Parts: sequence; C-alpha cells; structure tokens
Amino acid sequence: MGTALIQVDKIYYELLNGQPMAMASGTANHSNVAVNIISLFKNYLRGKFCRVYAELDVHLSDNDRFRPDVMVVCKQDIIKKNGVHGAPDLVVEVLSPSTIKRDRGYKMQLYAKSGVKELWLVDSENRTIETYLLQNEIYELDNGYALLPDYILEKMSDEDKAEIIHEFNPSIFKDMVIRVEDVFEGLLGDFN
Repeated sequence: MGTALIQVDKIYYELLNGQPMAMASGTANHSNVAVNIISLFKNYLRGKFCRVYAELDVHLSDNDRFRPDVMVVCKQDIIKKNGVHGAPDLVVEVLSPSTIKRDRGYKMQLYAKSGVKELWLVDSENRTIETYLLQNEIYELDNGYALLPDYILEKMSDEDKAEIIHEFNPSIFKDMVIRVEDVFEGLLGDFN
C-alpha cells in the first residue's frame, strides 16, 4: 500500500501597517511575467554587485513586511537570511485584481517613504508597464509602456505607430535595455 499525498496550500501573508493580508495565488501569466523580468535582470547583473530577488520578504518597518514579485538590491548589507531589511533599489509589482488597491495605495506610498528609487507596476493581462521614479519621497510617473494587440496596431497611422516606445532603460541601470515584448513573452491567452 502506498501513501496518499495530501497537498496543503501554503498561504503567504504580507504585513501592512500591522495587519496581516493574505496574498493571492498568482496566475500563469503573472508568474511568466515575473520570471521574464527576473531573467532580464539576472542576465544583466551577472558579474555585477547588485542582485535580483523574487519571493523574498522586504522588512520596511516593524509593522510592514511585503513580498514583491521582483526586486533589485545593490546594498548587500541589508540582505539577511529571512529577507531584505530596508529599501531595495528597484521593486516590480505584477498586479493582481485582488491586490491592485494595496499595490497602488499603501505599498506604493511606503516604498516611496522608505526610499525605493524605482517602482514598476506591471499588468500582465493588459500588457502594460508603468515606471515610477522617486522624487522627494513621492513617486512621479516616469513613463508607461504597452504591448499593443494587432487589432489596435492595424487601426493606427504610421505616425502613431512610430511614437510607440518598444524599449526602455531602468533609471538605476542606464545601459540596460528592457524590451517590452521580452517582459510579456510567452503569455497564455488570446491577446490579438
């Protein structure tokens, strides 16, 4: 007789202003986008001092502990076995319908107050990226990028198509090029 396996779902919690908040399980597209971004940074950072992390707790205060989808940390002294204790240099949050209010609200405000230099909010379903840069403890929208479906591109003039930004540079790595199509590569579902 074999032993039956029982799967128990592991629930992760973030701590927001002292309140535990369950994290939603990500979708396949959410995971694909996070892995794509991690791969882009991992390749760029090879041999450099900064590191990319995923699924690691960020301790910003005694009452605030988040788990961003992706982060880049250049201050190695803030990395401990149980997570990052202090502000990462760059944070990427892949938005989920159940957490979008937290990501755009309290977490975004605390990331800014804590000194995270750059924040990306990525929407895997709509294939958009918003980049925010820290200015006096407040995030200013730097730019927005989108991977447009064919049915929209077909309706656009050549002049409008020429205005579409297909790649950008993170503010903390001016020589790194992020191609929008690489962020959204391999997503499931009909987009066109």
